[in-house]
Amino acid sequence: MSATLLLEAEITKHDSGLGRRKATRHSFKFDTLGVLSLSVEDRQFVWLANLSESGLGFRHSRSLELGTRITVSLKRPGGGVVTVDAEVKHSTMVHKRDWRIGCEFVEPLTAAMVKQLLAVG
Repeated sequence: MSATLLLEAEITKHDSGLGRRKATRHSFKFDTLGVLSLSVEDRQFVWLANLSESGLGFRHSRSLELGTRITVSLKRPGGGVVTVDAEVKHSTMVHKRDWRIGCEFVEPLTAAMVKQLLAVG
């Protein structure tokens, strides 16, 4: 299955504090939306949760199959887009019709790239 996740976000810096994380997670503000395009006709809103050098988390109204490849397009503040491939690593039901989706980037982002994308000082 292939999908494209297009993202626009304002974030707040957040360190999860969990030693098992590969990279520091940066949390998005509560009302940050993305658009998940499962096909040309099937575009759905998702709530963005976090971004790190190694991946991205979001909430969706349905589960995505583990191993699903996703192309993530991140819009840079001030213009431009960074596009990276990712793979769904977990799809966890939080509530009925509310799933937490975790994706790992095929090629991790650099710390400098994350800083630039999120405009974190």
